[in-house]
Amino acid sequence: MQTPLDAKGWRQHIWRNTAVNGATNAVANGLICWLLSRNKRSLELFSPSGGISADLLATGFLLAMIVTLILIPIQRRQLTKDALSPEVLAAPSPLTLRLVAVTERYIMAVALSAILGLIAAAATLLALNTLAQDSFTPFGYSVFKGLWAGIFAGALAYLIIYLTGHRAYETS
Repeated sequence: MQTPLDAKGWRQHIWRNTAVNGATNAVANGLICWLLSRNKRSLELFSPSGGISADLLATGFLLAMIVTLILIPIQRRQLTKDALSPEVLAAPSPLTLRLVAVTERYIMAVALSAILGLIAAAATLLALNTLAQDSFTPFGYSVFKGLWAGIFAGALAYLIIYLTGHRAYETS
């Protein structure tokens, strides 16, 4: 049995894991994007071959699935019974309780995060279209995609860890 995390330990745990997930995904996605697009002249937002829009939608979907598939089991193992002191987490809101219940089933959590990835990517594409940003240089898109993937993965990691903590707390 682990020593229970106090409030400071919980904050360090959640922020360290959020930062690691965000930074890792920012670097990996930016680098992969650069390697795949570096020989192109320009990348269009919407093009017959898919363009940035197809890439960002696929990235949102797959990134959310992969982060969730990996992170939930790791967090559930780390936050086994009695891993959190009862006073560490404030009483959960009704929304938090509902999300904990809905994501209790692993496959449901993965499916919901994949949908969230598609929504985040679609919202980003809508914002880019509204701002008339219809093309990028390969370097510009690599930086943009790396930042986007890092921020999204970090936010998703925070949400997963937060809900897993409340799940562990509720079942103890």
